[in-house]
Amino acid sequence: MREWLRATAGGMPRRFWLLWTANLINRCGNVVFIVLTFFLSAERHLSAHEVGLVVGLMGAGGALGVLLGGTLADRWGRRRTLLLAQCASAAALLVLGVVSTVPMIAAVGLVVGTAQSLARPAFAATTVDLVAPHDRTRAFSLTVWSNNLAFVVAAVLAGWLASVDYRLVFLGDAATALVSGLIVFRRVGETRPEPVDDPPASAGSPWRDGLFLVLCALISLTFLVIMQFASTLPLSMARDGLGAAGYGAIMSVNAVVIIVAQPFVPRLLRGRDLTHLLAAATVVLGIGFGLTAVTHTALGYAVTVLVWAIGETLLAPGYSTLVADMSPDGARGRYQGAFSLGIAGSTIAAPIAGTAVLDAFGGPALWLGCLALAFVIAAGYFVARPAWARRLTQTEREDTSAAYKGS
Repeated sequence: MREWLRATAGGMPRRFWLLWTANLINRCGNVVFIVLTFFLSAERHLSAHEVGLVVGLMGAGGALGVLLGGTLADRWGRRRTLLLAQCASAAALLVLGVVSTVPMIAAVGLVVGTAQSLARPAFAATTVDLVAPHDRTRAFSLTVWSNNLAFVVAAVLAGWLASVDYRLVFLGDAATALVSGLIVFRRVGETRPEPVDDPPASAGSPWRDGLFLVLCALISLTFLVIMQFASTLPLSMARDGLGAAGYGAIMSVNAVVIIVAQPFVPRLLRGRDLTHLLAAATVVLGIGFGLTAVTHTALGYAVTVLVWAIGETLLAPGYSTLVADMSPDGARGRYQGAFSLGIAGSTIAAPIAGTAVLDAFGGPALWLGCLALAFVIAAGYFVARPAWARRLTQTEREDTSAAYKGS
């Protein structure tokens, strides 16, 4: 056990653990979004259309936030960007809890979505700054694990706080955001690499980096499949007579798999080719969703979730590491922002595309389409692998003499 703990979490810089703790606290307090629909409908008496408008504007704010956050992280600094994000989030959440008109709720919702997403590129860039390249997969695995554990905690807290007083939901979310920002500001400090006088050609905008955009496109397509869990999967379950309680119980399999299995992933992936890993994990993910085409019972749905959760568990640290490895030192924030924007776009597009296919062609066509798309994505990884390998080899040469601030 001691050897496993050392292999999983040993040797990480102290400031990484402080950053990890700040993120865990913040994620555990992310309770507003979990109960927002209930709050808006029951307490503010918004219609379903109006609730959808608010949630949609929060999503649009999230897309804006990751772009702005990435730019600020590179040009203004990780530390100040994270503090700004957490303070702005806290203030906006408190305002959201008291405004009552639809226009004000919608406007503040846009601000909340933007502020909360500001931190994502800066957090990821800080992680890359602090951790040596050979430890990045471990670092991102630990982060994915803490995020999923925190979601379980946040779901329980959200339900309990809402049952007492909805004002506590907004106060609790704001308080944890402030505590998280304070930890980063006081204990983690600035990690942005010093600018160089003659940056390499690769250190420009991510939007002019073709190889990186290919990676983002493949990951975004993967999220078109993953995000079906939130829209078409519950619809398919409902058609088979499974209600909200059944859906929640079945989806808990996903959280259990990730929480239990994620700590073992770094050791499993050690020394393996990331491109092969991503291709294999994508196929496993696709098989899990594809099996939904022939599933009509609660047990069957639980098995499909188990399969695609295994693929998801392997995917997250793999693509996070590859994105980090392809990001130039001076543009890590912007690269993380571009990467996060692709995922945000897929999150918006997935329910639209998925429900359109489900209504027009039926469940089997949708789920087999997810399987086919997974194989196409896996083939894309193999096609891009040689060019990525040359790029990463060049990056390793440029970074040979670099010193990591996490030491």
